[in-house]
Amino acid sequence: MYIPWKYAREQAAIRASVRDGNLCTPSITGAAAEAFESHMTEYLREQISSYFADKLLRIVCDTILHMKGISKSGANQHISDGIPIANNIPMGDSALEFIKHVCAVLALDQNVQHDILVMRKNLLKYVRVREFAPEAEFQEQCLSFTLPNVICSYCNDCRDLDLCRDRALLAQEWRCAVLQCGQPYDREDLVCLKCNQVKAAHLAEHCACAGSFRCKEDVSEFCHKMQVFLNIAVHQKFQLLQECTSWILEIK
Repeated sequence: MYIPWKYAREQAAIRASVRDGNLCTPSITGAAAEAFESHMTEYLREQISSYFADKLLRIVCDTILHMKGISKSGANQHISDGIPIANNIPMGDSALEFIKHVCAVLALDQNVQHDILVMRKNLLKYVRVREFAPEAEFQEQCLSFTLPNVICSYCNDCRDLDLCRDRALLAQEWRCAVLQCGQPYDREDLVCLKCNQVKAAHLAEHCACAGSFRCKEDVSEFCHKMQVFLNIAVHQKFQLLQECTSWILEIK
């Protein structure tokens, strides 16, 4: 990743020095940017075929040899100790996972995606895996859950929140990602007991009408909804939903 980045920085610096002192119209600037992108695409394609393919192939070879060495040492330990050692991981899996992950990252650049797929095909041949085999498909290793269409109550920004991968949410304080906002998200609505208005000020202990706040949905309302879901699950024979709602109602 460093080599293309370094080359792009150098080319951008050269173009900036040439452009300094010259008056450029927007059309000329746009044409120069398009030419620069085309030049970078050609450079990346050349690097993929001449540098990255060979380097990745050497890494894959070293990985396979390393795994073979681990397998032999494990077999010797098995013979010396007399203790059975489970060997559930095939030797080619580490190299295959490396190919899948690296190619998945490189293929994010749409301009060189075809070249990456060709390189991926050749690398998969080396580990004896077909290009369209199920085991050759890249799969996310980290399970996640995305909360869709979360709206910030301050700036009305709407976005999906990845609860397991978004580093901004791992601190357990959910804040709007808009730089000019940064306010915390409402994770549960509070309403006034007197005027029934949703709480707007996060630091206020009482409403403007001097009323106290409570959760928008109390325990009885929640249990009533769970009972409705349970009835639907029983009638429609949704076994998983029935088990979940029954468990929730038992621990209320």
